[in-house]
Amino acid sequence: MVELSEITKKEDLILVDATVTNLTAENRDFYWNIYDSRRYSQLPCQVLAKVISSLEHSIDLLAKGSTYTIKDVTDKIRDLERTVNAKVDGFLEPVRLPHAAKKRVKIDNRNKRPKQMMHELQGLVYQARLLCRERQLRLNNPNYELLLDMVKLLESEMYLKKDTSFALGYHSRDQSHESDTAERIVAAIYYERLFHGRDFCLVTRDTDFVSLLGIFTRILGSLYFSPYNSPFRKTFSENPIRLYIGVKNRFSFDIRYLAPSFDEEFIIYKITPQRNSEIMAKINGSMQRLYRSTGSYQEESYQPLSPLRM
Repeated sequence: MVELSEITKKEDLILVDATVTNLTAENRDFYWNIYDSRRYSQLPCQVLAKVISSLEHSIDLLAKGSTYTIKDVTDKIRDLERTVNAKVDGFLEPVRLPHAAKKRVKIDNRNKRPKQMMHELQGLVYQARLLCRERQLRLNNPNYELLLDMVKLLESEMYLKKDTSFALGYHSRDQSHESDTAERIVAAIYYERLFHGRDFCLVTRDTDFVSLLGIFTRILGSLYFSPYNSPFRKTFSENPIRLYIGVKNRFSFDIRYLAPSFDEEFIIYKITPQRNSEIMAKINGSMQRLYRSTGSYQEESYQPLSPLRM
């Protein structure tokens, strides 16, 4: 297990998703407490302190020149910011009665610390959103879209993403596929490595990426798609994707499923042979277009990374 600060020393290029803030919906302690609380005094300072600490570490990471993200992550942070802002605006202030001075002092004292912490949190989320916006990769390219389409096609059939909260009964609807941000991050890692030679590692708290990166990389590198995927096979066999999975404020380096091995054949279980053939044909066609449009996948000379400023 390593700290975020250690990752920045070891890695030249880092890609992050919204989960590094520890403010995503998976942080049930935080969301349950702010959802049920109507007054600052009802907020547990211990939970707020943990979230603030995680967010401070994340901001330190985002402020590094080697850290980048994608627009969809910025949008998620913006949604988190709106949630926090709405809650702060909705908190009830204690009623101030002139004849209850002593009681008012006690109420004020109970409200003071959690109120300060919520306002601190509000400022940190705002800062995180600005940093994400400054560190967005430029992905407006047809070849990125081809890679994204292949990743989304595989996920639509394999359902590797899981909604842990739904599985544990914390909510009644499976929300694992209401967003395609994870697929966009996977495609971004492929695109940056194949077309720009930029070797990003991924830092996340989302364990779905173990399956997404591991299984999709093995499938897209399958011999079935040779020779059109030969640059893909060469790139990821020589240098496997590095993945850091976070628990609290520490991250483990996970390469168990990311080793440079590819499937000998293409097959997705639990679907019909006809559907397998259809998916193979679509991916093969996309691989051919990638290969033919660029010759060897190197579509342009290496350009130093610069953030997308808006």
